Amino acid sequence: MILGGAGGILLYMFLSTFVWNVSVTGEELLTEAELLRAGQTNGIYVGAGRDSFRPKEAAYGIMGEVKGISWATVNTDGCFVEISVKEGEKKPEITDDTKLSNIVAAREGKVVALEAHHGRPEVSLGDTVEAGQLLISGVYTQEVDPYGPQPEHPLVTYGAARGSVKAETYREFTVQVSGVKRIKQPSGEKKVNLSLELFGLQLPLGFNTIPEEEYHTYTEENALTALDVRLPVAVKRQVYESLIEKERRLTEEEMKDAALLKLREAQKAAVAQGGRVIKEDLQYTFADGMCILTAKCRCEEEIGEQKTILVN
Repeated sequence: MILGGAGGILLYMFLSTFVWNVSVTGEELLTEAELLRAGQTNGIYVGAGRDSFRPKEAAYGIMGEVKGISWATVNTDGCFVEISVKEGEKKPEITDDTKLSNIVAAREGKVVALEAHHGRPEVSLGDTVEAGQLLISGVYTQEVDPYGPQPEHPLVTYGAARGSVKAETYREFTVQVSGVKRIKQPSGEKKVNLSLELFGLQLPLGFNTIPEEEYHTYTEENALTALDVRLPVAVKRQVYESLIEKERRLTEEEMKDAALLKLREAQKAAVAQGGRVIKEDLQYTFADGMCILTAKCRCEEEIGEQKTILVN
C-alpha cells in the first residue's frame, strides 16, 4: 500500500507537469482551430510541458502570427491553459491625397445620392449620366459671379476628388443550369482506423491505412473525463466511407431553384459592394435539358470611380 501510494503520488506529480487542455475565448471572426494552431507553434498544445513556454511571450507570438488580433493573453490554471483574444477593427485603407484625380461614372445610370467630400460636383440629383462622365472634379476653376467684378486670374483648385455617387442602374443577367446533377453518395463500404491519443500523441492501434479511392471521412472520439473536464486521453475512430458517383435528373422546380441561386451569385459578383437590386423581372425557359434564367434588374449602386489625372 505504501509503495502504491508513493507510486500514485509520483505519477500525479509527473502528469501535472504537462498541459492537459487548451481552450480559446474571445474569438468572433477568427476560428478556434486557427488560434489553436497559432498556440501550437508557440508551444501551447495538449501534452506540452508546462515549463516549455512562457505565457507572455506566447501571447506576443500569437498576436504576431494571426492577423486581426489587437490583444491576446495566455492564462494558466494548473494543467489547463486558456488563450484569450480580442479582435481589432479593420484599419481603413490609406488614400494618397497628393495625386490629382476625378471621380467618373463607372457605368450609366440615374443619380439618386451624391456626396462630395473633396472636389466640386459636376452633376445633380436626378441627372442621367453615361459611363465615363465626370461626376466630381478634383481640378476646377473658381465660379465667378457674372454680375460682379471679374478677377484677372480666377482661382484654380487642385486636389484628389473624394466622394460617393449612387445611381439607379439597369443590368441584365442570363444564367443556365443542367437538368442532370451528378452527386456522390456513400457506398456503404467502411474502413475504420483506431488510435489512442495520449497527451497530444497519436498512437495507432493496429495497421492503419487510408483508402485509395475517393471517400468521406469523419472522426468519433471517446475521451476520458473527470468532473466534466476532458482529460488528454482518448480513443479515436477514423471512419472512411467510399463514395460512388450517380446521376439524378432534377425536376423543373429544382432546376428553377438552382438557376435562381446561380443568379444571386452573379448579381452579388456584379453589383458594387453596398448596392442592391430594387426590382427584377425573371423569365425561365427550358430547352435541351437546360433551364435558362434571364433577369432584367433595376439596381441601386455606387457608380463613382477614381481616375488619376496625368500631368505632363
